[in-house]
Amino acid sequence: MEPIKPSISVEYTENATIVTLAEEKILEETDIRALQESIMSVIEQAERMNLILNFGNVRFLSSAVLGLLWFALLDGRPRLGRKLQGRFHG
Repeated sequence: MEPIKPSISVEYTENATIVTLAEEKILEETDIRALQESIMSVIEQAERMNLILNFGNVRFLSSAVLGLLWFALLDGRPRLGRKLQGRFHG
């Protein structure tokens, strides 16, 4: 059985949950759906959290990823902290 892609790692700290995307490329629709399901699973497991999405390993991603992440975060907004923030470093 092939591993599920894109792979993520989840780190829980005192003040935040950090989701790190491990894949360099997230371009395929199946990968995008898997990513959305993974992130929604993390959001659903917490009553209230500050969520940090770390895209540090990602070099290429489909614009559909941003749309799906945006809607996933809006769906999970009652469980997330007041602010939704993201940073991209090049």
